[in-house]
Amino acid sequence: MAEASNDKQQIIDAYRRRAPNYDLVVRLFDIFAWFGFNIAGWRQQAVSELGLKAGDTVVDIGCGTGLNFPLLYRVVGPQGTIIGVDLSDAMLTQARHTAEANHWANVQLVCADASQFEFPPRVNAVLSTYTLTLVPGPQRVVSNATAALAPGGRLVVLDMAWPRYCPLWWRHVLFFLRSYGVTTEVLRRRPWEAVQKAMEERLRVVSRRQFWFGFFYLASGAAPDPVDQPKIRAEDDPSETIIAMEHAALDRWGKGDPSGFLEISAPDVAYFDPSLERRIDGREALARYYEAVRGKVSISRYELINPRVQRVGDAAVLTFNYISYGGTEDAYRWNCTEVYRRSGDRWEIIQTHWSYTKAVRA
Repeated sequence: MAEASNDKQQIIDAYRRRAPNYDLVVRLFDIFAWFGFNIAGWRQQAVSELGLKAGDTVVDIGCGTGLNFPLLYRVVGPQGTIIGVDLSDAMLTQARHTAEANHWANVQLVCADASQFEFPPRVNAVLSTYTLTLVPGPQRVVSNATAALAPGGRLVVLDMAWPRYCPLWWRHVLFFLRSYGVTTEVLRRRPWEAVQKAMEERLRVVSRRQFWFGFFYLASGAAPDPVDQPKIRAEDDPSETIIAMEHAALDRWGKGDPSGFLEISAPDVAYFDPSLERRIDGREALARYYEAVRGKVSISRYELINPRVQRVGDAAVLTFNYISYGGTEDAYRWNCTEVYRRSGDRWEIIQTHWSYTKAVRA
């Protein structure tokens, strides 16, 4: 306990010294974005992964000086709530100045240890950037965060790691890490592995991407949604449940959020799309494909026409026609067939096949 307390005080002292110039130093790293060391770009990707919308509540764990706040405010707007949590009072002072200078009245700041912070209930998202590596027992933060998420809410973690191929003596090359609290003891503890394990145990559809030779990672996952967690009996007709799941996923898709489909897809899902030359195999590959269109789809309304579910044992086939309308009211017509498989007490997609109703726009 004494050792943990000393580590905490060292971190507080280190960031108290760095707080006044922290934003400037971080922005200097943007120079190296040309070489793939794109800290700001990864931060933007992390916020995009949250799937936020106007009016949402998001908790920023280890918010520091508030570098995430402009990105978060842009999405949740003045109707939403941003709760920034940090161990350093000096960093929070800078964050408060930033919020006041921009007239962000919906920013709340809390000085607390991330592992002891009491999350408000049913938040829409939790974000942690470059923080959990410094927290002893980061799995507790993950556990508390996921328990606070509303159904379908997302947890996103952007942080550093130490690749196994890299010997510890390389830390002398990356000498600046120690000044940010990343000591040899931290590297030996390998907290990023505890974070990943905790997320996989508590969330659905956990994805993980690596950056810059594996020294940084972005992990995200979603809290289970009751709409796709029904108790299934052998004699149940799954039509209502499956169609509701499809509607929920399409609603999110139309807002540029493909995670609705990822969250109800099986790990071994197969995906066909007329714009692709080959089938996509597996949820991880599908997640990579969806990531390229995240935030780029905007559908003002859609029609799901004549959906039909046919069940055979532990499988069910959903077929329907689909018309989507963009901002110009141009209509795009599709056919869709999806095969669902019963897995325990829930249904999940194992195959999706989209095709054009017509080869040209309607």
